[in-house]
Amino acid sequence: MTLSRWVPQLLRARLAEAAVRRDAARAVESVDAAVLWLDISGFTSLTRRLAEQGPRGAELVSGVLDRCYGTLTDRIAAAGGDVIDFAGDGILAIWPAREGTSLASAVDRAARCARELQSALDRSEVMEGVELRLYAGLGAGTLALLDVGGAENRWRFLLAGDPLVQMGRAKAACAAGDVVLSPEATAIQRAATERVERPEAVHELADGGTATPTADATDETALRAYIADEVLRRVDAGQAAWLAEFRRASIVFVVVPT
Repeated sequence: MTLSRWVPQLLRARLAEAAVRRDAARAVESVDAAVLWLDISGFTSLTRRLAEQGPRGAELVSGVLDRCYGTLTDRIAAAGGDVIDFAGDGILAIWPAREGTSLASAVDRAARCARELQSALDRSEVMEGVELRLYAGLGAGTLALLDVGGAENRWRFLLAGDPLVQMGRAKAACAAGDVVLSPEATAIQRAATERVERPEAVHELADGGTATPTADATDETALRAYIADEVLRRVDAGQAAWLAEFRRASIVFVVVPT
């Protein structure tokens, strides 16, 4: 099984380019992009109900997550986006302004994709009495691409920059079913020289294209340095799907100001 499915396309492109340059240094790079945060509410109550069913409930949770997040990530990829990370119920995706496309176009594609994902989620049937709703916040601008870590050859691919701050503020202003653009993302669209059709029901936060495929990195050793040990163990054992289980855990989110 190829490991490329477990890392973002943006990272695979960086690793492939570094291999061509034979440059071992992990330099900080920048990219202009639209960034989208999708937060799905409803999974907590669903998991709590299924946990009461023991092992069978864990299997059901696994199936629901596979169907829901599989659909979302497939649709993001089809819309030219790249899923960078997951955090809790949320998905972080990016639409780079690639050669020949404007940043305004990237913002438009990300917003349209968010609306399509909301429609798909509204039509999904998860479990009687359980409603899943999507909240979407969108920012745009210049992002820094970072590789953090190095101890025991373990690395983490991260994004940094003002678009992430915009995205967080826009998401905080969401109601269920909303797609909210930051003022900066809205200004980028308005300043575009070509007219960009606005997606329906996309809201602007008050002040206060298809992606070009890239070749996978041929050195899977480089990819392994960015993949969680638990994932690697399952992949090495030939397990194509997750094995679900319930665990008690304490989760801590840390915000590092830039």
